[in-house]
Amino acid sequence: VFNAMATRLDELMRSQKEMTLAVSHELRTPLARMKFALAITEEQRLPAGLQRQLSSINRDILEMESLINSLLAYAAFDQQSQQLNQREGHIQSLVQDIIARLANHHEHTIQINVFDNTHGNVMRCEWSLMQTAIQNLIHNALGYANTTISVSLNITATDFIIEVEDDGPGVPADKQGRIFESFVRIYSELPNRSGFGLGLALVKRIMSWHFGGATCGSSDLGGAKFSLVWPR
Repeated sequence: VFNAMATRLDELMRSQKEMTLAVSHELRTPLARMKFALAITEEQRLPAGLQRQLSSINRDILEMESLINSLLAYAAFDQQSQQLNQREGHIQSLVQDIIARLANHHEHTIQINVFDNTHGNVMRCEWSLMQTAIQNLIHNALGYANTTISVSLNITATDFIIEVEDDGPGVPADKQGRIFESFVRIYSELPNRSGFGLGLALVKRIMSWHFGGATCGSSDLGGAKFSLVWPR
């Protein structure tokens, strides 16, 4: 009876996930048509009130499209094989490339300091996945930092460690354990805060594939401190 119940639950969860992904994928076509229609109206001279309403609709469409893309990206990671293609390399160059790329798309000037404590030693990981994890953490920090973000690279006798800290409001102690759950958003009421609570969930999944972990704590800068740790 127990095995039958477990099998049934597994089938229900798989069916629900497949339906969600199918709906998400199919929604992209009508959204694309609406974006095209709105793009045509931009070339026409419309009353100011109507133009404001159309701009609001366009923002809603972009938000829906972003949510769909996030869901599909999360599903792609969820379905990916856990057989990682880990290679050795210097993580410093990857971090600098991520910072440069994010700086081109961020409106505010935030100082990002990188502290390389690897002493020239290499790290071993699945580079495409680790790039996603680091990028999500830095992107998250850019959304909350006031002036400064710190990225630390460390290698111990047993672990590789990457830490991302900021001087923002931080994460309350009672929510630090839930911050990596899907769709959990802290300070979602703040202005200019986009996202759907999937970025950190991806980080946690990536680190579990590396037989490591991701934690959240308090930073000496006054904000949040996110740590990625995986074995050498």
